[in-house]
Amino acid sequence: MKFLIAGFWAVATTGCSVIGIQGVDEPAYRIIAVEGEKEIRLYEPYIVAKTTVDGSYREAQSKGFRILAGYIFGGNKKQEEIAMTAPVTSEVNSEQIAMTAPVLQSKVADKWLISFVMPERFESIEQLPQPNDSRISFSKVLSRYAAVLKFTWFSSKERNQELADELLAWVKTQPEYKPLPPFKMAGYDPPWTIPFLRRNEIILDLQKNCDQGNDCPN
Repeated sequence: MKFLIAGFWAVATTGCSVIGIQGVDEPAYRIIAVEGEKEIRLYEPYIVAKTTVDGSYREAQSKGFRILAGYIFGGNKKQEEIAMTAPVTSEVNSEQIAMTAPVLQSKVADKWLISFVMPERFESIEQLPQPNDSRISFSKVLSRYAAVLKFTWFSSKERNQELADELLAWVKTQPEYKPLPPFKMAGYDPPWTIPFLRRNEIILDLQKNCDQGNDCPN
């Protein structure tokens, strides 16, 4: 019963429904190029709250979402509720770890970096309420170019990689840009959204050749 109440409360307060999230803030961007479901965008700066978690793809998404949702629903020093935004992003965060399960010494450990975009009204990290959970940190994402591949239905570690490979192959046909892995998976809708109406994206940051007067971010 508590789960159902929480679910209905989330739908009512965040604009979520079975057809997806409605009317929430997203990072601002300008579309530079389009080919089918692929785009090159120029994003404006924004701030993210982020946490690093381990486990399988599904486990990490669930764990990371719960940690960050706790923060925006009042789990901070001011007990302030922060408006839900979209998307929620996830990416592999690889680092060298010595003698920590489940990896052995000097083997690359794959952890997952889960991020929530903070509302536009927060112009600096200092304006954000401090989280109660020490696993949460913040960073400012500077203006940047990114290649994006939009898709629906479900995401999975394997499908995300296939789509990222497709996006990377397309980027290699765009000589003005250099890809900057790793890619991110961005999800815009809650789990109960009708599958074919889900809005997902694979995002790959780009470096643009700014010589010869090309339009480049400041």
